[in-house]
Amino acid sequence: MSSAENEFTRNAWELNAQLWDQKMGSDGNDFFKVLQFPTILDYLGANQNPDLSGKNLLDIACGNGILCRKLASMGASVTGFDFSRTLIDRANAYPGTD
Repeated sequence: MSSAENEFTRNAWELNAQLWDQKMGSDGNDFFKVLQFPTILDYLGANQNPDLSGKNLLDIACGNGILCRKLASMGASVTGFDFSRTLIDRANAYPGTD
């Protein structure tokens, strides 16, 4: 991807960050709750043992931090990053976010 394409994509996410956060909220949409989160828990083995203490996880393209917050509430140490600075700011604005 060229630097111009990267900048175009970043600008698009910056422009849509507020709407994305509003639509996803603190818990995510149905796609996240019904499909993504259970699949991620299964991958991590957390369906059988929901204690993620001692695990260090990286959430790539974390958006407004839904997955980071959920995994942290299960004991994991989670680092999230995103292309959009605005989405990172919105993720950090949620209660309990460090």
